[in-house]
Amino acid sequence: MPPKKHIHIALLDTDLPVPTIYAHRGLYSTQFRHLLRAAAATINPAYELHTTAFDVVGGHLPAYTSLQKPAASPSTPQATSDAASEERLNPLSIPITGILITGSSASAYDPTKPWIPPLTTFLQTVHAQYPSVRLFGSCFGHQILARALLELDPEGQQPYWNIQMIHGDHVRICRPLPAAWCVIGASAECAVQGLYHPAKVLTYQGHFEFDAEVNRETCLEFGRRQGWDAGDVERWVEAIGADDEGSDAVGAAGVVVRFFAGEDEDGNNQRKHYVKVM
Repeated sequence: MPPKKHIHIALLDTDLPVPTIYAHRGLYSTQFRHLLRAAAATINPAYELHTTAFDVVGGHLPAYTSLQKPAASPSTPQATSDAASEERLNPLSIPITGILITGSSASAYDPTKPWIPPLTTFLQTVHAQYPSVRLFGSCFGHQILARALLELDPEGQQPYWNIQMIHGDHVRICRPLPAAWCVIGASAECAVQGLYHPAKVLTYQGHFEFDAEVNRETCLEFGRRQGWDAGDVERWVEAIGADDEGSDAVGAAGVVVRFFAGEDEDGNNQRKHYVKVM
């Protein structure tokens, strides 16, 4: 039997689901956990996925001491058997190897949200100082990562990105991407459906964690909150459909698991294949 590969993902909750969904399905982090664990079990039984949720809106972010450090040198003492046993029993003792930022109705640029600047600084620090920790963002997570990691040109004058929110949110490329970064999808409505930096960052504009029920209830609730035209809401709900036939959510979740598991670590030769899969 192959040895277990421990993957510890910090799930950063940046919003609450609408009440009808939260009442019986819990937080976004819970929904991601179920989806990613199911995908991991299918992809490779040796992948042991651990998750820890953090209430970012409430000011709760992972401690830097909990993050995976760079690979140890040969002279670094190895963990004792007792420490290894503790890691198997207590996921919180396993260093965080990946960070996932959920979606949110908030704007990545909203100055009235006091939790956004600390989150931005945290993501910048992780990206710069913790190369063994991978970052994934969904929708708002996609946009906050673009803002945090790709916003300014070398002169600090013009933004690389123009990020607009709720719910025609999108990332728009204003300048060439830095080396190693690439766009992994586009549509007529959204030129940047996702971003990829090998072994570092992966983002989706879309919500692969939203099934038809979540999407439908979110649309209805946002319609009530924002006073959307009833006829428009009815058409949008009809377009969502009653089930998830044809959904690519499982495949999208599988790509995220493979990313967190380090299956793209073979370098440039692997990059084209990996982007093609996405």
